[in-house]
Amino acid sequence: MRRLVSIALLLLMSAGLGCTYHPDLKKDFQMSLDGYKYVWEPGVAQGYVHGREIGNPEEIKAVEILYPLMSNSQRPLPGMELYFDPWNVETGKIISFDKNTRGFELSFRPPYRPSTKEGMVMGYSTKEGEGSAEILINSMDIRANGTVLGKIVHARLFVYYYNQDTGEVSKAQKPSVLEIWNFPFEVRLGVAQY
Repeated sequence: MRRLVSIALLLLMSAGLGCTYHPDLKKDFQMSLDGYKYVWEPGVAQGYVHGREIGNPEEIKAVEILYPLMSNSQRPLPGMELYFDPWNVETGKIISFDKNTRGFELSFRPPYRPSTKEGMVMGYSTKEGEGSAEILINSMDIRANGTVLGKIVHARLFVYYYNQDTGEVSKAQKPSVLEIWNFPFEVRLGVAQY
């Protein structure tokens, strides 16, 4: 009997060791890191337009949705950042993109910002490894003070390191994957000042 109980416990423990996080897709702001639940509470989403002449919507080059780590500064410190080309978005349809898709990127910088001895800081992006993302834009008015409503449906971001001073990017020696589900946003677009 003891042996049977020991075997049952061993099976339960080994099953738990190999399990992968399964998000509750009925809830917003779900994340996993390397298959384990990852908890991060984003700041309120903010939105910006980038372009030469912001008063003319045809001059808008990109929309940025930012979930900040800190927002008490002139330039909020990015936590999660979505850039997209508004001219390649069809509202109401899921848009899929990866590292080869021009005009789209989703990135994440962890709040603890681990660094290497060379001063490189860790980040995650769709532009690294087999990174990919799906977003849904429900409505979009890309003029300054316009509103964008949508969500990050799902994303797989791969780790990289970057130098904050030079912008140099290097591949991580150990692979790591951050997965994201259901990050909604409704933002009024400000004009990017950077």
